[in-house]
Amino acid sequence: MSEHLKIIRETFPSQTYLSPKEIARALYGPGKDSKKRVEDVRKQLNEGTLIPGIRKAPGQKRWLVKIVDLARALDNEVHWNPDKMVPPAPLAPGKKSRFKNPGPRLMRLSVERSHEVWTEIFNELRFLIAKDLSASLSTSIVEVEGRRVDQAGVF
Repeated sequence: MSEHLKIIRETFPSQTYLSPKEIARALYGPGKDSKKRVEDVRKQLNEGTLIPGIRKAPGQKRWLVKIVDLARALDNEVHWNPDKMVPPAPLAPGKKSRFKNPGPRLMRLSVERSHEVWTEIFNELRFLIAKDLSASLSTSIVEVEGRRVDQAGVF
């Protein structure tokens, strides 16, 4: 008995056939069998990609899949291999992609904004330092009989 078959029998102990909703629950986990996932399972069953070779019987409206067939398909499932992945087809000229990579643009915008902010901060610091320096210089210089003399007496 395969590991997948044990798990499926533990999850559905009294059943020999599973509906697409139950298959989605078995594949994705309890509570994760959303309508979209159930529809994906139905689509895969219709295309023959989930369980190769399985077909609906003539006149059968609903999908009912044997637990053994599902477990066998999961056991024989080909694992993801990045070397065998086919890159997506390029877009036709004139068509724009629905999803754009905002990463580089966001990074550039962030750098430009931070550059502007830091420039303003440093300009403000220069102004405050110059103002403080001029204030300290003006208090240390005293006029004596029309001549300017600093407090140390040198000037």
